[in-house]
Amino acid sequence: MFKAAFLTMLMLSGAMSAPVSGTESAEVIPHNVTTIDKRVTHVGRATWFHAGLGNCGDWDDDGSPIIAVSSAMYKEGGNCNQWVEVVNTANGKTVYARMRDSCPPCGYDDIDLSPAAFQALAPLSQGVFTASWHFMNQMTQTAKYLWKECQVGSANDQNTKSDQKRYFEIRITAYTLGAHPASHTDYDRQLLYKSNKASLSNLIQFGTNMRKSLKAALATSICAYSAQASYHGLHPGQHPLTAGGVKSDTNEFKVAIIGAGAAGSSAAFWLSRAKSRLGENITITIYDKNDYIGGRSTTVRPYDDATIPTVELGASIYVDANKNIARAVKEFNLSTVEYGDENQETGIWDGSEFVLTLSDGGWKKWWTTAKLFWRYGYSSPLKVRTLVKDMVNTYLNLYQPRVPYQSITAISSALNFTHITSVSAAEYLTDNGVSPLFVHELVEAATRVNYGQNVNDIHALEGMVSMAANGAHSVAGGNWRVFERWVKESGAKVHLGTTVQQLRQGTKGKWHLAVEGAGEETYDAVILAAPYKSTGIKLEAPGLDLGTAFPPVDYVRLHVTLISTTAKHPLGSYFFPAAPETAVPQAILTTGSGSVEPEFNSLTYHERIQREGQPPEYIVKIFSKSRVSGEWLEKVFGNGTVGWIRRTEWDAYPQLPPTTTYPSVKPATGLYYVNAFEPFISTMETETIASLNAVDLLLHDRYGRGVCGYKSEEDYPSYAESGDFVYGWDC
Repeated sequence: MFKAAFLTMLMLSGAMSAPVSGTESAEVIPHNVTTIDKRVTHVGRATWFHAGLGNCGDWDDDGSPIIAVSSAMYKEGGNCNQWVEVVNTANGKTVYARMRDSCPPCGYDDIDLSPAAFQALAPLSQGVFTASWHFMNQMTQTAKYLWKECQVGSANDQNTKSDQKRYFEIRITAYTLGAHPASHTDYDRQLLYKSNKASLSNLIQFGTNMRKSLKAALATSICAYSAQASYHGLHPGQHPLTAGGVKSDTNEFKVAIIGAGAAGSSAAFWLSRAKSRLGENITITIYDKNDYIGGRSTTVRPYDDATIPTVELGASIYVDANKNIARAVKEFNLSTVEYGDENQETGIWDGSEFVLTLSDGGWKKWWTTAKLFWRYGYSSPLKVRTLVKDMVNTYLNLYQPRVPYQSITAISSALNFTHITSVSAAEYLTDNGVSPLFVHELVEAATRVNYGQNVNDIHALEGMVSMAANGAHSVAGGNWRVFERWVKESGAKVHLGTTVQQLRQGTKGKWHLAVEGAGEETYDAVILAAPYKSTGIKLEAPGLDLGTAFPPVDYVRLHVTLISTTAKHPLGSYFFPAAPETAVPQAILTTGSGSVEPEFNSLTYHERIQREGQPPEYIVKIFSKSRVSGEWLEKVFGNGTVGWIRRTEWDAYPQLPPTTTYPSVKPATGLYYVNAFEPFISTMETETIASLNAVDLLLHDRYGRGVCGYKSEEDYPSYAESGDFVYGWDC
């Protein structure tokens, strides 16, 4: 992918970053208790899950009264360990619980309760109810005392457990009173009266002799006994928003998803969120012909050595503007790697000479800027930066709440992008005052490395997307880890290494899915989350015109060659036959504007590796239109310098000529096509946006409501105007 550092310099704008800050939880114990009435009250769906290791970093068991809140309420751990009062609006029952985890599938005001907390308000078999809840004051001195008592294990005997059960409805109230532990009788009376008036007369007779056991019971209720992980869908024993919270099997709605890449995995995730919010019995099954999750995002290990970091074969980066992937990375606490090396030089090669060399580091950055202005003038870089910035700002509207789009044409029109997709990048940029030299050298370097296409051949929107790489990151271990987590969070059944051969719609509207080497399965709806042409699926449905629904979309056949080499740089003799000692950059992009077509699209040095007993090596990634031979590698890097080689050939991305015609988002009743979006914008992130739109369409068709439970844009809450709001996550 195009270097983020290079693009940042090119656009003459500061690098954007979104660090994930760690959360330090320090318990502050106020002497005075603030009034609960001043807190903001939320009303949402309450469900239950099996407790364990929460994102706040603490262990809890099912007997601990805890809750998990939505990603927005979690605030990257900012609300960890706060106490919450939860009321079942149907019966008025109240419980007090501690916020210990985040719940990615939860809507903005929804909460997920441990079984202990849920049972205080409703039977587990009910699965879901409407709750009113708010954050309370921080722990009082008494609460802190009890918490410490819990930690040293003073409340683990059987008598205490019996007391815990008896006083379940009153056990957290101590944290809201602030009474001094020395005033035993008054303390007990306040506690019992405030939390359980109905049993007051029976409990008072225990008097002060019950204080210790009552306190022990309270402490027990907040103790964590076990070491079971809690990841809201990841742990096999967990019930994320589904146990008892859906309708009976007679109303089961079966959805098949074909493809487990960015589109399919995110579609499963969006469906699981809808299942929570709507309370419907939706079952999800994923099929993928590959034996891994990730689609075109996959990694390999040099030499198959587990001690060496993985290398991306494709789909290498995401950027700050990619809110779905960025949000998932934060929610799932995935480590990231910043993209690019500020000390690495980048050259643009036209097949016979380097037309420009660039560097981001130190004084060289200023020299690079001077060279840019000297070669292209002052206005061209600034005009491109402005055009790209305006495009990104418009694109961000896709994260706002909305009714689903019925077609890609409708999306393009709503964003006012149609006039941009209808012309080539070269035509659009030059018409907007950008110099042809800048377009055919710098912009084309970006389109060739990102999409394997020249500026005369690619539409202007995708051309500008190629330039929008500010704040670039990748997930440590591979971007596919996001997609794997989405699948796990969804609770979907997954069939990998499974080729779907036929999709046939029956007379009753059901879809019959035939798998190679197996029988048929029947589904109510199907989400096709892979390029239709590449699936080879035989598709039949009444009235379906395949030519209209799936107009031809050709894909770029890309050769990806990964090597390890002891050469610190490519050989000067390949690029400068007359001056073989000339230093060559470690990152080389190309332009097709020269007299000789370059033999590769890009060549970039990546990690430095060190195998035991071997000299240091460098991992190099080469994109090309045709296979690079071993002889060519020796010519570029030197005889005997290349060790490990991994070659991959695949349809990496669609050909993206100027167009206003796109495949159908809904080719037939109950069939939804995510990859219809690809000829418009083709990125990992936009596949997740397209999948959300497809899922929204499916849900509106079935239930009259979308992922967030709303029927129309007028139903969406005002907090959607927040810059941090992400539709589908925050609802």
